Amino acid sequence: MKFEPGLYVSQAMEAIGMKDRFSGWLALITVALPIYLIGSLGLRVIGVPAILKAIFRPDAKSALRFILALFVVIGLLIALMFSLTPAGWTFRYNPVSGTFLVQSKYVAWLFAAEILQTLYRWAVGRGVYSSVAAATIAAVAIGLSVPATLQHFIYWRSPDHLFGNRKPFGKQLLSYDAETLALTDFLTKDAQPGDVVMCEDELLAPVLTFTKCRVPFGYFAYAAVARSDVTRREAAVKQFWKDWRLGNVQRDFVREAGVRYVVVRRTSEGLPATIPDIFSKVFENSQFAVFKVNAQHLSETVPETQ
Repeated sequence: MKFEPGLYVSQAMEAIGMKDRFSGWLALITVALPIYLIGSLGLRVIGVPAILKAIFRPDAKSALRFILALFVVIGLLIALMFSLTPAGWTFRYNPVSGTFLVQSKYVAWLFAAEILQTLYRWAVGRGVYSSVAAATIAAVAIGLSVPATLQHFIYWRSPDHLFGNRKPFGKQLLSYDAETLALTDFLTKDAQPGDVVMCEDELLAPVLTFTKCRVPFGYFAYAAVARSDVTRREAAVKQFWKDWRLGNVQRDFVREAGVRYVVVRRTSEGLPATIPDIFSKVFENSQFAVFKVNAQHLSETVPETQ
């Protein structure tokens, strides 16, 4: 945990080409910060006065409003003032502190919706048809929210700039062929919730999405685990596949990671000439083969040379 105020604000100013204009602390707090909050909160910014009122002039009959308002403000303060990362990592985008910001923005919608409801009642009270008032307010709210929505989809057309090249995340925003779906259908029926599946990178998304299984090394490990642990597990996964192609297996790794299934793409990893005795083939189609770990054989002690 690192005290690092202004991280998101300075990054936002750089993104819109205004970083050099707000280099001093005074300009950062009085100009850049309001610009960032308005851009980040969007339509929710109309609820800011109600949030501040709930904190500084609390209603004795509504403790819940006070708690919700504090939730919004505290989340913003944590995100804007601290960097929270697993040990050993340095990120341009801080995934942990960013979570506090996201949760605050969710709750801030409650106060924004309250303002919109008040506006609706005001309009109806002055003779505007209820249907017209509702349609107008909804249209304005949607219109102000659409830019951020469009930005989201444009942004995710190229997600690798956020996640880097650690995992082929962008390649998974695709449809899947019948063989892949047949594989996930088998795992859904045969596996128990939480079973660990060892598979290639491009199968991570369908396995995690369409089944109840886990994987030894996924997309966001770097955001939740110390760098040393990520590096060790990543190396162990690579060594597993290297040994697999030779017909060998790291039993210690299989035990540690709790691997229950190994999924092999027959056109890439291929099937080794000798399948280790701790595995038995339980599924096969034109693209994939699935091997299940024999827990009894895994528990047997083998010589170090194996």
